[in-house]
Amino acid sequence: MMLCEERDFLQLSVMISINAAVEVVWPYLLEFERRRLWETDLEALDYDGPVACGVTGTMKLAEMPAMRFELVAFTPGRVIADRVDIPGGGALTFTHAITVDGGVTCLEQRVRLDKPAPDSKDLDFLCAVFADTPQAAWRLKDLAER
Repeated sequence: MMLCEERDFLQLSVMISINAAVEVVWPYLLEFERRRLWETDLEALDYDGPVACGVTGTMKLAEMPAMRFELVAFTPGRVIADRVDIPGGGALTFTHAITVDGGVTCLEQRVRLDKPAPDSKDLDFLCAVFADTPQAAWRLKDLAER
């Protein structure tokens, strides 16, 4: 018998297939001018150095203050993940991952809230953060398949 271990995070994700090569999809995740075409509330994205794991930066979303982030995962052409600390509320990690399986390019977008003993209010918060993610992923798909 396997017991469910208590986890100190909540996570939501969406995965879609994209009829385009990784080389076509990747710039839409990395380059600000392309990323803002599908992540329509993104107003600014600045890195403090060359894009690599551990680099920090600032992003600005519509109707929100600018947020500091750290890239916590980066594999060129495959994964980029940024982590934003929430004062008194843990941390959010946004992961964009590209995989190829049987010749099919897939994009997975995950939003994870790391917080000790998350509760239903934390789930409501995460759902609100994640709410536009599926539509944004679909916009990226449409752009990459043109």
